[in-house]
Amino acid sequence: MLKMRLISDFLDYYDHHFDCDKIDAVFLRKSKSGLNRRQMLKYLDNYAAGFATMFNGKLCPDPWKKVVPHGTVGELFEKYFKDEEARRRFYKDYDFEHFISELVVYSDEDAHRGEGKIRIDINVGENEREEIKKYWNNYASFYLEDYFSSYPRSYRTLCIGEYVFNLAYLSLTDTWRSNVGIVNIVLNNIDVRKPVKNEINYALYALDSVNTTVPNPDDHSAMYRKHFVDFNIAPQVPETVIIPSWGFGDLWHIHTDKKIKGVLENVRKLKGQEVEFKEILPAKEAAESIKKWIEN
Repeated sequence: MLKMRLISDFLDYYDHHFDCDKIDAVFLRKSKSGLNRRQMLKYLDNYAAGFATMFNGKLCPDPWKKVVPHGTVGELFEKYFKDEEARRRFYKDYDFEHFISELVVYSDEDAHRGEGKIRIDINVGENEREEIKKYWNNYASFYLEDYFSSYPRSYRTLCIGEYVFNLAYLSLTDTWRSNVGIVNIVLNNIDVRKPVKNEINYALYALDSVNTTVPNPDDHSAMYRKHFVDFNIAPQVPETVIIPSWGFGDLWHIHTDKKIKGVLENVRKLKGQEVEFKEILPAKEAAESIKKWIEN
């Protein structure tokens, strides 16, 4: 295995298993490295387009995996909020169950972890539009809510080398950001990945999404749709996660990979508890999995 030095501007639990001397490669993990916000959302557009499938000779996007609508505040306002004609365009372009009237505006396009953004109401009258014009050229996205949750909630796919952790973030104290304040982080599943063409192949990353509701055309009930909202190649691993007492790891035996079977078997014994992440994935294994992914 390669000797690899870690260069980072924050600490994580597995850092001490990287190397200092006689190194062969460097793993760069800085909180503002990678794509800025507008580059990242356009990158996610291409990622979501990769789920398209052929149907009746046409390439059809996956209707259940989309990216949050985005653009500058001015672009979004002129297109969807300026007047009644713009609002009709909103309903033509999107089938959200609820009208979206707020934007997340990015004051720092390089920031992550709930920082560098504010929420504004854009569906305002003529007299209040001067306030909006302060942010006219800022990049922004629709503010999407999970209407099946009383608290801000989002979902994260956290990849550490070959390991994939599916997490749910729920803030008990912040009014709109799921990863700010007193946050419960629930571990929903663990899997392994292999390098696949058209997939995201960074050694470490987090992909965040929000489940929005759209009308079910069959019976007029509400259905979930996943919207990708953030992508970070330098995520910090949560210190602790909650392992639910229901459902988790019940299908552990279907995995043929001995490594993941062992992890899942261990996690099943911790159901119903809040545990340190290192109890699920030991520090040495986390570092070696990242090194192995980069080497391969």
